[in-house]
Amino acid sequence: MGQMPQLTLDRGFPRRTLAFALGIPAALLGHLAVFASGHAAGGPHHSFVVDATLAAGFTVFAWMALSSLRLASHAAQGSIVASRLEHLLPSLAPLGASALAWYAAIEILEGRPIVSLAAILSVVLAAAVLHAGLRALARALATIAVAVLAPAKPGSPPFAVRVVPAVAPRAYARCQIDARSPRAPPF
Repeated sequence: MGQMPQLTLDRGFPRRTLAFALGIPAALLGHLAVFASGHAAGGPHHSFVVDATLAAGFTVFAWMALSSLRLASHAAQGSIVASRLEHLLPSLAPLGASALAWYAAIEILEGRPIVSLAAILSVVLAAAVLHAGLRALARALATIAVAVLAPAKPGSPPFAVRVVPAVAPRAYARCQIDARSPRAPPF
């Protein structure tokens, strides 16, 4: 294997950017936990909030998938790729802070900010659930990327082919001996 490529010059940049982008889905989940279907998140700007959430989710997924493919092209084990990909993800503190900021922005868009202890706890819990989901997604993407791109050993076929006889050799020899006797073969 070779040297691992650097994805960026500053490892903090993708973490901060991902925390900012993933704060809005966590804030929307927290808002849903507090208000359920009582009112639309963002009030008249609900479609903008949902579109921003979907855009952030798809962008982060695409970044993670491409990063795992890039890392898998230089590593042969999924655990190594997953570890390096998880290292680039934001930790829970910046993700929770970003989710709280996005939650406050959503409430300001509604025109009547309602911030309570239950809302803060639900947003932080939603951020924790999203954080755990990101770690699991990183492991799954790393496993898939390594399975697709892992370099094969030199001289080995891409798929293992094993020829197995239809009848085991000992049973076959016994059948020939038993064929002379009045008993049936041991099949």
